Amino acid sequence: MTSLLSNAKSNVDQTCHRAGALLLIFMWLGISVGHAQDSWPQFRGAESRGIGTDSRLPDRWSTTDNVAWRQAIPGRGWSSPVVVKDRVFLTTVINTGESEPPKKGLYFGGDRPEPSPAIHLWKVLCFRLNDGALLWEQTLHEAAPTTPIHLKSSYASETPVSDGERLYVYFGNVGLFCLDLNGQTIWSQQIEPHKMRYGWGTAASPILHDGRLYVIDDNDEQSTLTALDAENGQQIWQVKREEGSNWSTPFVWKNAERTELITLGSQAVRAYDLNGEELWSLRGMSSITIATPYESDGLLFISSGYVGDQQRPLYAIRPGATGDISLQEEETTNEYIVWSEPQGGPYNPTTIVYEGRLYVLYDRGLLACYDAATGRTIYSPQRIPDGRAFTSSPWAYNGKLFCLNEDGKTFVFATGDEFKLLHINELAEDDMGMASPAIVGDRLLVRTAARLYCLQQGAQLKPLAMKLPREIFAEDAPQQLLERGAGEGPAYHPELGVLFSGEGQIQRYDLQGKLQLYRDAAGSNGLLFDQQGRLIVCEPGQRRLTRTDLTTGATEVLSDRFDGMRYNATNDVTVDSRGRIYFSDPQYGPRTDMEMLDESGRAVEGVYRVDVDGSVHRIITHEVDRPNGLEVSADDRYLYVADNNNNSVGGARRLWR
Repeated sequence: MTSLLSNAKSNVDQTCHRAGALLLIFMWLGISVGHAQDSWPQFRGAESRGIGTDSRLPDRWSTTDNVAWRQAIPGRGWSSPVVVKDRVFLTTVINTGESEPPKKGLYFGGDRPEPSPAIHLWKVLCFRLNDGALLWEQTLHEAAPTTPIHLKSSYASETPVSDGERLYVYFGNVGLFCLDLNGQTIWSQQIEPHKMRYGWGTAASPILHDGRLYVIDDNDEQSTLTALDAENGQQIWQVKREEGSNWSTPFVWKNAERTELITLGSQAVRAYDLNGEELWSLRGMSSITIATPYESDGLLFISSGYVGDQQRPLYAIRPGATGDISLQEEETTNEYIVWSEPQGGPYNPTTIVYEGRLYVLYDRGLLACYDAATGRTIYSPQRIPDGRAFTSSPWAYNGKLFCLNEDGKTFVFATGDEFKLLHINELAEDDMGMASPAIVGDRLLVRTAARLYCLQQGAQLKPLAMKLPREIFAEDAPQQLLERGAGEGPAYHPELGVLFSGEGQIQRYDLQGKLQLYRDAAGSNGLLFDQQGRLIVCEPGQRRLTRTDLTTGATEVLSDRFDGMRYNATNDVTVDSRGRIYFSDPQYGPRTDMEMLDESGRAVEGVYRVDVDGSVHRIITHEVDRPNGLEVSADDRYLYVADNNNNSVGGARRLWR
């Protein structure tokens, strides 16, 4: 049997191997290690239930209120964030060519028969939970996609999973990657691409249990379920499945009888033992399955609800089943099916059991409630006011149910026997919400199409330190602040005021309009404050780029050489939303002492990028005559470069993008 996961390449460092006793403990605990809500290691949390436990979690927010931090996310992805050891991991895929924006709602016509020919970048981003700082990013695959996706879908819809030591990232039809928490690849597996129904793309996330990684790949050619050794990526077993394309994440059900691997499919629900042998099956699902199975109070809850089908079932199943447990005609229960509702299942969202009630959120903006133990209808589907297009799965805590729709609105309901909408929390109007959130301690992490929000009670997002406060200027501004000495690089800080370079110094124009010397003999040009409020300085006299921590006063040299050659005269600087720094390095004046040359000996006046890990990359070599001013577009897609060669007759005077 040929494995779907092939071409393994491993660079496992022996120092990464855990001590034997510790490994046994971790394997015994499985994915439950350290998951007392101080982490969120997989899709919908450690138990796949989507429930928070901290009484301090917020129930109200806006784009600034109760927002601890917010980060722009490049590219597109509908995977959920996962959190381990104060680190937030997120996947995304960046299309370097033209990209159609996703369209909200349920509709026909979003199929794309052919993939984009443009190069795409499959990435993992790592943020610090405390302040949202981008710690690292890793490009795991760079190529044109081999399979198409629906207009509304993404190439990063699968959520990673972590055992607390490593991060396992699955990009369907591309590959499976094991990283350490610092972003270094430990092993990887290439995935053989297969056709998906209507070219919709993939979405089922991997899961971990007892040192094994389980990956389901239901497609229109050859569906499989594969178990791999999480330590080295080697295949342990693989079973072929009768299913066509599906998008449901599997679930490890540890019940009173045994441990089972539960998978949903359009043909059947199937339970396997941990060796891949089928234990039981249940037919009667809809033709498309997306929701994730989960356990609550000893029962297994499964659902499917493709809107075009008559069969849209909900099931509650007790442990111990064997063989075919499908319901006969007119049956709603049997020995192992405690209760069922033949037309109660949702399409995209997974149901949730909270305080003994099962809540069903429907894509079209309806909410229903059942008694989880008996299936008794508490209230039938109720219309959510101003609600439409729900794809994200609901979550719950502190007596409230939260439902995020594609407009970025979260509808907050009181839990209980009454349908009661409490209020609506709105995020940015230009954004879109489809990913399910992560809950860690007193923080809620919500991913939208363009941003990642960290929500925390009492937090207040400060405005970006880019817009000058009106109190600096008279009402009839513009106003001349200085007659001379303000040559380059004005940068605003909300506490310091405006800093600028001139006559070899950095001057400060404070919020009260007072001019002060900030740094003497600085030899500076371009100035910038990064997202953490640190001062970045181009120092052309010293041919370097520096960064100063304003709280400690410590200054570090970010770069003074590239490929061993000193820079010409670092000039201007900008930063993108991910914290990457860009600086220009032209040479004005004498050129006799230039060291920066290409392989042919030609002088280079380039543009460079400093990544968050400190690595430096030259991104422009000879494409621009003499780069000067720089700016990154708000979506991080474009870098604008002012080309200003005023040292020669006919020199460039252009703006490049």
